[in-house]
Amino acid sequence: SMVKKLEAILLAQGDNVVLTRDGETAGDLYERSELANAVEADVFVSIHCNYLEKGEANGIEIYYDSNNAEGGVLAKKTQSWLVNMTGAKDRGTRTEDFIVTRETTMPSILVELGYLSDSTERARLLTDSYQNLLAGGIARGVREYLAGVE
Repeated sequence: SMVKKLEAILLAQGDNVVLTRDGETAGDLYERSELANAVEADVFVSIHCNYLEKGEANGIEIYYDSNNAEGGVLAKKTQSWLVNMTGAKDRGTRTEDFIVTRETTMPSILVELGYLSDSTERARLLTDSYQNLLAGGIARGVREYLAGVE
């Protein structure tokens, strides 16, 4: 539902949107990266929720590939919007060697919207109103990034 909310906002802004998975059906991570490269996407956004088996954590964090400086710019802009719009804890932007950020040729980010293992955050993540804020934050980050490179 979060991705569909984001898709609706981006389409309303006049953006072209290609989803790499539909519902629970998806190719592997390499196939998703190949699809993004094949359609020559301007940006790639992978959306997730974190979970810890042990320990406690909450907040939003965004990952990008260390070899893609523009991915870092997209990550920082998106992180700023997400934290400002939601008031969630800012866990920052980080580099990590994820397939979808490494194998894509465009600026790519992997967004962790919060921790399902934190009961308070989980309850928020399941509400339409919070999902709308998250979708709006990602859309604004993408828009701000694209406006800076157009």
